[in-house]
Amino acid sequence: MDIRLPSGKKGHYTLHKISEIKEALMSGDMEWLWNASVSYIYYDRLDLKSLFHSYVPLQPEVLMKFRKNSYIQLRSYARSLDNPVVRGDAFPILFLAVSLYKEALRCAITIEGYPYPYDKWLVPIAQQTVVGRKILECAGDFWCYLREDESFAPMYQEDNNFVKMEKQFRKILLEEFRLRGIDEPWLIEWWKFMEE
Repeated sequence: MDIRLPSGKKGHYTLHKISEIKEALMSGDMEWLWNASVSYIYYDRLDLKSLFHSYVPLQPEVLMKFRKNSYIQLRSYARSLDNPVVRGDAFPILFLAVSLYKEALRCAITIEGYPYPYDKWLVPIAQQTVVGRKILECAGDFWCYLREDESFAPMYQEDNNFVKMEKQFRKILLEEFRLRGIDEPWLIEWWKFMEE
């Protein structure tokens, strides 16, 4: 249903059955878990608040699944970057660099215990977390790299700025995982755990 907000901005809302929301939460749907973690419920005849409270804070196994999937996706993007870098294939380099940057931010947010599914506000949400700020600081030159022809020239992987940036991301994320007592095999041998 479309709405017009008091500011004049257009928006929308979607009606859902409580059973659909519960099913989404039970299945670990990141969007609904995020909504449950940030929602302010003013009128609650259906007791949605207690439903949300039964899933937030995230159960340890759900949170670990998000952390694992995010980290493995980051490593997959980084690995896929190798060949386009050697070829100097600009578009795949660009697509993968942006994807790994987004996934590093998403991983940083999950390390601190929150799911975050949306790209639209990924940077502002990451800025609210300690680990997210570390990743953002590490990626300070990202925009410069996007503008440099050298970032897209054929070269050995280790010399590429995006590859170097990903290694810094990984170092930060591994340190943060280990500070929290997380030293799972998928942190090193990530490829063995893809699509689990």
